[in-house]
Amino acid sequence: MAMWRRFSSVLCAVVLATAAHAQSGRRGGDETSRFQRAAKEIQRQISAGEYAHAERQARQMLERVRERRGESGAATRLLFLLGKSFWLQGRNDEADAVMAEGVALCQRVRGDDAKLCLGGQVQHANILQKLGRFGEAHASLRQALAWVEALPEGAAGLRIATLNQAAHLYGEMGQYREAEPLLGRALALSEGRSERAMLNARAGTLFFLGRLQMKQKRLEEAERNLREALRLQEALHGAEHRLTARTRFQIGHLLLQQNRPEAVDVLRAATDAFIKRQAERTEAAMSAMSVLALALEAQGRVEEAESWHRRALENARLGGIPASQAHLSRRYGHFLAQQGRLREAADIYRGGVAAAEKLFAQTRGLPEELRHGVIGQFLQMYRELIDLLLRLHQQEPAAGRDREAFSVTALTQSRIFSEMLRQAQVSEYSRSERFRLLKSQRDRLLDRQAAAMQGGETIEAEAIEESDGETQPVAPVPPGTDGRLTESEAALAKTEEALWREFPQYMELVAPRRLDAARIQSQLRPGEAVLSFALLRQRSVVFVMTREQFAAVPLSPGRADVSSRIRDLRAPFETVAAQGDPAGLLGLDPAKLHDFYREMFQPASAHLGGISRLIVIGDGPLYTLPLGMLVERYEEEDRRRFLASRETGSPFGEYASLPYLGDRYRIGYLPSAATLAALRESAASRKRYAEQLVAFADPRFHGKTGSPAPLRGGLAPLPETAEEARRIAGILDSAQTRLLIGEAAQEHAAKQPAMADARYVLFATHGVLGGEFIEEAESAAQQPALALSMAGDLRGEDGWLTMREVMEQVRLEAELIVLSACNTAGGAGGGEGFAGLSRAFMYAGARGLVVSHWAVESAATRDLMVELFRRLRAGSDAVVALAEAQRAVRATSTQTAGRPVSRAHPFFWAPFVFVGD
Repeated sequence: MAMWRRFSSVLCAVVLATAAHAQSGRRGGDETSRFQRAAKEIQRQISAGEYAHAERQARQMLERVRERRGESGAATRLLFLLGKSFWLQGRNDEADAVMAEGVALCQRVRGDDAKLCLGGQVQHANILQKLGRFGEAHASLRQALAWVEALPEGAAGLRIATLNQAAHLYGEMGQYREAEPLLGRALALSEGRSERAMLNARAGTLFFLGRLQMKQKRLEEAERNLREALRLQEALHGAEHRLTARTRFQIGHLLLQQNRPEAVDVLRAATDAFIKRQAERTEAAMSAMSVLALALEAQGRVEEAESWHRRALENARLGGIPASQAHLSRRYGHFLAQQGRLREAADIYRGGVAAAEKLFAQTRGLPEELRHGVIGQFLQMYRELIDLLLRLHQQEPAAGRDREAFSVTALTQSRIFSEMLRQAQVSEYSRSERFRLLKSQRDRLLDRQAAAMQGGETIEAEAIEESDGETQPVAPVPPGTDGRLTESEAALAKTEEALWREFPQYMELVAPRRLDAARIQSQLRPGEAVLSFALLRQRSVVFVMTREQFAAVPLSPGRADVSSRIRDLRAPFETVAAQGDPAGLLGLDPAKLHDFYREMFQPASAHLGGISRLIVIGDGPLYTLPLGMLVERYEEEDRRRFLASRETGSPFGEYASLPYLGDRYRIGYLPSAATLAALRESAASRKRYAEQLVAFADPRFHGKTGSPAPLRGGLAPLPETAEEARRIAGILDSAQTRLLIGEAAQEHAAKQPAMADARYVLFATHGVLGGEFIEEAESAAQQPALALSMAGDLRGEDGWLTMREVMEQVRLEAELIVLSACNTAGGAGGGEGFAGLSRAFMYAGARGLVVSHWAVESAATRDLMVELFRRLRAGSDAVVALAEAQRAVRATSTQTAGRPVSRAHPFFWAPFVFVGD
């Protein structure tokens, strides 16, 4: 939506006012007066919607100013006005080029004079964001917000406008927590002010706040703020002003969300006003058309609704705004699907996914949480396309749409981590002279090809790389190149062929291919199967792949139902962790474990003949429950046996006789299908390790000064972990083990280069989720971490080995990392699968990890780890060794208050899972 325009006007007005003052002090006279009058006239034309006139006058004036003054503040301001006129006409690429030139010129002419350059900087950030160039937009925003802090107290209008615009852009990128405080600051600056400019600014802040609240479904607050904004704007500008129309449109959208019948009339009036005063390709007009179509659709006026849907999407495509293309494609595609026009709907959705993929590719280099916010806005569109393709597959089973549905599912899985994994692998290539030569050749050929396409103008390499998730098609040869581009293409194809053959991980990073099922199947071994889940709104699907077959198996529960059931199954474990009373474990009902098995796994079992090993790629909540604890059978006889054992046997012994899924299959997990491809396609040869084991155990949590960043509730000592490490070292070759126990379990030791020479690494300590620290140190407060020694010679560390530190400072080549601690699997958010420490250690170089799903019982964990390493030493791989160790622990008991307590309950043996290959 073109919500920036109100504030573009404010920014422009402030810049022009500053310009007038600056010019009168230096030059004076008629020339300055003429320039001021011309600039005001251009601004008036823009405000009145006379964009073509504004463009012509700005061009003419800019040419005269450059002839007389060269690089100057006047030229800067005219570039800003010209860029704005382009943007309002939907000519986004031209607007970007002109605004970039204006910002660069402003900084050359004025240096760090934030007040003069700020307006253009923020406008340019808006344009960059709408074009999907999030990295550049984010950098511009940060610079603008830094300048805001340096503004004098009297520049409240510019300060408010900048805060509003920054908040709007953060909101568009899904960063609501960052956006709302900025709007709170802006409201505080206009509080109690009655000047017209301040009332204008306040109305804009209320508008943006209402729109942000709508995105968060806080509709009552949103309506209150939007109606107050409308009251101010009608008083200031009248009922026909474009700002008033814009706010009225937003209220119409809100009325539609509340299913109120007056929405259509409000939206139609706003849409007509946008088209009349502006242009169809402006974002405001396109959004208004689309929302009006939704309102008409809700009233059953199908033909009229489709006309507006199609018109909005066509303009979004012509305008080249990928975010708008994605959003409007989803709306039109959903409309067509509702009408039963499934093939047409699928085509529209595909275009929306392609636009979203382009956006995602352009977020490379941004903070991970920002990338999550950008792509998270579109995940439901991907899921709707998956559901649509499955419906089409039911109609035409031989058309291959089930395989296409898998490919789309792969796009929703942990792509950020998959990219990070590729980057880590590619970093190893830098030592190869052959790689450096081929990469340099490719970069030069891309530059040459781009220059030819631009008529000889060289383009920087960084501007070339633009991927939508598939290899880009070759552009046609422009006339007049005499075949030079064709020769360049041939050379480029030859170079890229060599890179694909010799350094595929690099090519997957810079020109990723769409991941298809056949590629995954080719990597599977005999007896292996991949189960890749997609949780949709009304139902779910699991894609089952072996070397020989592929099947898309429908599942009845939808995403919300699956999430609710898993919360219910995990509740007994959470109760024990919170209250410390093991009696809460009796709440784990085998009937519920069996029901979940029947609905989420049994339908796939028909395709698993001859399979002994499963690679599970979950979706959202499925990453938080070990599937091995599901119960395959629980009939009436099983129920009677279970209850009788509960009455007569040792506590929890009744769980021993249940037929668990983990007894039939050896189960490993991965965050995405792309991760499996990355690991298998780059399978490293076995290396000779200098050390069999490095173990961190029983850290000292309280030194002379206490814990620098204590855990809520404190950190209990873990003496049994020292025994765990010593017993494991005894199983392995003690001469090749290094035990870092007590004060020696230092964070700095984990960051030493020698860690890359360890075959196995064990962290036997406390693990914490993000946000569990007392918020003393911002660097650690919200990150998952392992607690290491906080006494002795810390060498500048604080004892918390955080997720970010693992990724940035730890380098490993271990076959297996064992995080013998609580909650190290980390849960799932934003489609990224296993989170936190699991992904961090995989990025650091681990081929596999053993991680936990809940707060583990210490003695059972010790025995499980000893059994795990006993089987690893005997030659079992990690997945088999873990399954056998779990079965062994399940058959043991412990003493509580002098009474034997069985460890057959999944709480004791099931929390740990294997992640990796």
